[in-house]
Amino acid sequence: QLGTTFVVITHDVASAHAIADRVGFIIDGSVAAFGTWDALYANAEPRIHGFLRRQPVATKMGDA
Repeated sequence: QLGTTFVVITHDVASAHAIADRVGFIIDGSVAAFGTWDALYANAEPRIHGFLRRQPVATKMGDA
């Protein structure tokens, strides 16, 4: 509406839903996904699904 872009960094999914129409996920230092909420919920990356649903995702031993 205002023609303005804001960059907000958060781990709070509810807050992000309230303020953002486009969101991005950074995994291992790279942008793993960027787009609308519908696009992110449709993304096949298990770590994105786990984060959006606030569930831990098993990783290989040694992964941070």
